[in-house]
Amino acid sequence: MKIDNNSYYIRYWLYKGKEYADVTHYIKVWWNGERDDCFDFSRGHMGFEDASWTGIDSDEIDVGKTVRKQDFSKWKRRVTMCQKKIEQMAKQSAITFEGELTVGDCLYIPSKDIYIAEWMEEFNEDISKEEGPYPCFDLIHITSTNPELQGTVVYIDRYCNEFFSEPRSLENFRELIEKSFYIPQEVFDNAANLLIKVSSEILEEIKKEYYT
Repeated sequence: MKIDNNSYYIRYWLYKGKEYADVTHYIKVWWNGERDDCFDFSRGHMGFEDASWTGIDSDEIDVGKTVRKQDFSKWKRRVTMCQKKIEQMAKQSAITFEGELTVGDCLYIPSKDIYIAEWMEEFNEDISKEEGPYPCFDLIHITSTNPELQGTVVYIDRYCNEFFSEPRSLENFRELIEKSFYIPQEVFDNAANLLIKVSSEILEEIKKEYYT
């Protein structure tokens, strides 16, 4: 199947009872490669990839079904709006972190801002424009502090927006936590629920519009 430049395709499937979908804008296609923007969705997850591929036969790519450009653009906007809403909720309620972590604490970690500030301090160079306007931050809910720091996570950046509902190790967050902010658990829960809501609604729209 030949893929045209500036074309849009969608795929939807079930695996072990869980729904998945991806929607791809094939920006440019040539005889042994292609460049695309792709969003992928599952419940509580919205991912993005911008990539170029060479050494492949574009005619053999499983592209799925054609999708309207306006639908691709609509879902892209909803991902962006979800990111902004979660960041806004966190920033508006943030209080400077002080003291020891306890079970039940919820934190907002502005990872991108922290890394940029550290870079500027060490190299006296402003890299904020190089990092672009894309978000990068974490919300964490502490579920255990002993023997290992663990918690659930709402992770937001340009390429991955996901709610990790199962407690996981947070040991790699320790240095960042020192520069984080307290947030109410209600904000953490609302952020997690919003990610689940938006991703689930997009999946339902894809299934209803293109696979029913």
